[in-house]
Order: sequence, then C-alpha cells, then structure tokens
Amino acid sequence: MPGGSSSGSASAVAGGVVDFALGTDSGGSVRVPSSYCGLYGLRPTHGRLPVAGLMAQAPSFDTVGFFARDAATFARVGAVLLGETIPDALPDDALVAIDCFALADEAVRLALEPAVAALGATLRTEAVTWRPTASSTGHGIRASCRATSFTRRSGTGSTG
Repeated sequence: MPGGSSSGSASAVAGGVVDFALGTDSGGSVRVPSSYCGLYGLRPTHGRLPVAGLMAQAPSFDTVGFFARDAATFARVGAVLLGETIPDALPDDALVAIDCFALADEAVRLALEPAVAALGATLRTEAVTWRPTASSTGHGIRASCRATSFTRRSGTGSTG
C-alpha cells in the first residue's frame, strides 16, 4: 500500500514500469509513498519547481516532487529538474539534535541510532548546545537544543 495522492507514480517506479516519476506534494504525497515503496523521493522547497498548469489543492503548500529507485537516477533527475548537480563532497559538519531522540518513539530511535553511530565513526564528535537566534530562524523564537555536532576530521578526511 503506497499511500498518498502520488502513489500511482510511486507504484510505477517501484514496479519497474518507469525509471522515475513526478508527483505533487502538499502534505506528504511524495514523501509518504517513497518511504512506503523503498524509493528515493523529494519534495523540493515550495516554489523551487514551477507548478504552472497543475490543479491547485493548497497553493501555499503545493509543489512538484519526484521518485526514483536508485541514487544515480535520482541524482540525474534532480540535476535536470533543479538545474544543479549534487556535489560529490560530503558536508563538513552535521548537527544531530539528541534531545529530539528523547521525544521520538522507541522504534524511531532504534532505526536512527545506527546512522548516527556511523556518522560519529566517520566524523569528529563534540557535544554542543545550539541556541537559534532570531536571524537563524527568521522568527523571534528563543530555544535551545542539546546536540551532538559532527565535524570532518582535519587532514585527508580519513575516518581513523
């Protein structure tokens, strides 16, 4: 059961009928079917891709997304649609909000822990407290987040 209004597109990709497909996403209609079907799926930022000619459901949320079975096809489709290629380099830092893990269901925590551990094995780890400012959030929000910051190790980027 693929779920979402773009489930036909996701089913066609998952079933091998097509290499990639487009879908619309206002509230999860690309993201949900891609996760249910084991596909790569992306809902770009609102307005990033033109929606001219589409029937509007929620004009302030509607956007065009896409699905693919493999990362290479996904990257090629993204390069064409978004007009830029995905960089080969990995990011230099990542920030994992560890206090969010305390709020997540156990199944979610267990599913994410191996990825966070792999990230920590690859990058230097340091505990930080992140306090977004009005300029970083775009709002007057005052909050703090206990987090683990991962930074690429100096030198050749080795994992050792």
